[in-house]
Amino acid sequence: MLSIRSARREDSVPDQFQDARALKSAYASGQRSFAEAQLAGLDLQRLDLRQGDFQGADLSDADLRRTNLWQANLRGANLRGANLQAANLRNIDLRDADLRDANLSDTDLYCANLSGANLSQTRLDKASLVRAYLPGATLCQTSFLYADLSCANLSNTDLSQANLSGADLSSATGI
Repeated sequence: MLSIRSARREDSVPDQFQDARALKSAYASGQRSFAEAQLAGLDLQRLDLRQGDFQGADLSDADLRRTNLWQANLRGANLRGANLQAANLRNIDLRDADLRDANLSDTDLYCANLSGANLSQTRLDKASLVRAYLPGATLCQTSFLYADLSCANLSNTDLSQANLSGADLSSATGI
């Protein structure tokens, strides 16, 4: 039997999922709140987790390749070193999230809110950030090779040593 500890218990211990099966089962049974959940290092690739609430969750080093996180809430989540390659992150809330050293290559971030997020040394090669909202984001040493940043809001971002070679910045603001 898989072990899941509920965040609603009196001791307020966050949910801990031993593997993707437990998370998928909880999601399939209607659970959408995974706030503060401990999911570090889990293989969650190709799961459908749209509109899930992962606010403050620890997803560091998790494998989220091709995962559907459309309209999910990952505000303040720890995604350091996570692999989100080719994930659907359309309309996602990643405000104040830690995405340092993450791989977001080929990811769809249309209308994503990344304000205040730390994306230092993150790979966003060939990612779609059309209409993405990034004010106050840290983008130091981030790779945007051939990324689409058209109509993105880059106000007050730190782009020091970022690689924007081949990136589409048409109608982007704040640069």
